[in-house]
Amino acid sequence: MIRKYSNSERDIVLKHIGEDRAMCFYLYMDLEECGCEDEGLGLWVSQEEDDIRFIIYQYYDTLHLFGDVKYLDDEVIAQIKSCDPRLLYGPIDVIKKLCGIYSVDESEIEVNQIITLNKFMDETAEEINLITEAEEEDIPYITELMLKDDLYKKVYSYDKLYSDLHRRWKDGFGRLFVLKKDGKILAANATYAETKDLAVIGGLITDPAARGQGLGRIITASTWDRVKHEGKQGLAFIEADNIQSIRLHEKMGYTFLGQNARIILA
Repeated sequence: MIRKYSNSERDIVLKHIGEDRAMCFYLYMDLEECGCEDEGLGLWVSQEEDDIRFIIYQYYDTLHLFGDVKYLDDEVIAQIKSCDPRLLYGPIDVIKKLCGIYSVDESEIEVNQIITLNKFMDETAEEINLITEAEEEDIPYITELMLKDDLYKKVYSYDKLYSDLHRRWKDGFGRLFVLKKDGKILAANATYAETKDLAVIGGLITDPAARGQGLGRIITASTWDRVKHEGKQGLAFIEADNIQSIRLHEKMGYTFLGQNARIILA
């Protein structure tokens, strides 16, 4: 049986997710912070008596899904369709099955490796002292630095990327870190989102002229250490085909937690 949950019941879902929250971080974070009763939000749970089988969380045009694919039955699928989502986010086997239902090619699935680091990196390089949390005046330079990378250049204009970075900085949704030398930003990294005990780390970019000096590793290690010293578990979601980032984290001794995936429907 599937039914809609209220804000007064969301703690039941958060407790059920528990230690698996890294596997559905954005579902967990958004449900904890925003609830499920405002316009554009909703929470549906498939359960057998008190046994939760499958969770559907609507966050505007995105559906976050959590549960075993064997519980993706007709009732759950009907609820997913009724939400008319633009984007589906969840376990890879669930997303693959939904691709067949929505007649979407599996090649369109974006797969992320979910990783964490359980140790302090304790970098001792001189450059570690040059890493600071970004100020508002740093954001235009971070924007320019990111747009030197083809990945961002294909997706963003300067104004759109600046606006996104500035809004995230202003709202405190995440933090930006910079490695600055002689007044010039040589590398940047970020936390995309944080809760009281979790932080998603990513967005590493290094100035092409400064590559090959280990600056990417230094600012990455610094960000992970900072989060760990704050008592938070760091997480990273790395696209499965981003071999360079995966290799960097392999050298740092990351722990592989699993995979999740997303698919854009329209």
